[in-house]
Amino acid sequence: MQNAPRLSQIMPTEKVMSNTDYHKSGGINKSKLDDMDRSPLHAWERWINPKHVEEPPTPAMLLGSAYHKFQTEPDDFFNEFIIAPQINRRTKVGKEEYAKFEKTAKGKTLVDDKDFTRIQAMCESVRNHPAASKLLALKGKPEVSITWKDYETGLDCKCRPDWYCPEDGILVDFKTTEDASERGFQRSVEKFRYHVQAAWYLRGVENCQSFIFIAVEKKAPYAVACYNASAEMLAAGGRAAERNLQQWARCLESKRWPSYADNIVNLDPPKWNND
Repeated sequence: MQNAPRLSQIMPTEKVMSNTDYHKSGGINKSKLDDMDRSPLHAWERWINPKHVEEPPTPAMLLGSAYHKFQTEPDDFFNEFIIAPQINRRTKVGKEEYAKFEKTAKGKTLVDDKDFTRIQAMCESVRNHPAASKLLALKGKPEVSITWKDYETGLDCKCRPDWYCPEDGILVDFKTTEDASERGFQRSVEKFRYHVQAAWYLRGVENCQSFIFIAVEKKAPYAVACYNASAEMLAAGGRAAERNLQQWARCLESKRWPSYADNIVNLDPPKWNND
C-alpha cells in the first residue's frame, strides 16, 4: 500500500503532451532526484548550468525509448521513430546512400532494423505473459504527464507513468533489462533507484496504491516477469525521494551546489571484500 498522502501535496494535474515537450517542461522529476542523489554539483551541471552540453543517448537508451513507445503507443511509433535500412556505411556509396536516408528522416529517431525486430519480439513476449497481458488488458492511459506542487518546498514536480489505470488504482512501468529474474531485477532496482521512481510516481498520481514493474529481457528468449513494489520498497523510495527533494530546495535557496564531502573521509574496504 502507498503511504498516506503528504499534506504538502497540492492537487496533481493530468496533461496531454509529447514526450519531448514533457522533458522540456520544468519541474522536478525522477531523473533530477537521481542526479541530486549523486551530488548537488551533478544536478546543477545537468539541469541548471546554461553551458551544459547533453550527452547523446547510448544505444541502450535508444532501444529502451523505442521499446517503450512501441509497447505503449504502437500507433504513434512511426511519428517519432524511423527504421534505418541495412546500408554498408564503410563504403563511399553506402555513406552517400545513408546521408540521403537521414535527410528523409526529418528529425525522427533512427532505429536499426535489427533492433526493431528485437523490439517487436520483446513486445510479443510481454503480451504472451499471463500476468503482463492481464495488466495490459486493464482500462488504462499510456504516457500521461502528471504535474503537482510540493507545498513544503514550493517546487513544481512531475512524472510520466508508462501505463496509468485509474479505475484499478495501478501504475504499470515497463523496464528493459539484462536479467528479469527476481535477484537480477533487485540489482537493477538498487542500481537505477526504481524504488524511488515507484514512490515518486505514486506521490504524484491520485487514487493509485500499486506500482507494478513489467520487466522484459533484451535478448532472446525475451523472458518477462512482473513485480509489485512492496510497502517496504515504497517506504524506502519515499524517504530517498524526500531527502533529494529537500536538498534540491536547500541548494536553490543557498545557491550552493557542492559535490562530495568537503572534508577528508576515512575509506573502508568495500562491503563485498571479505579478504
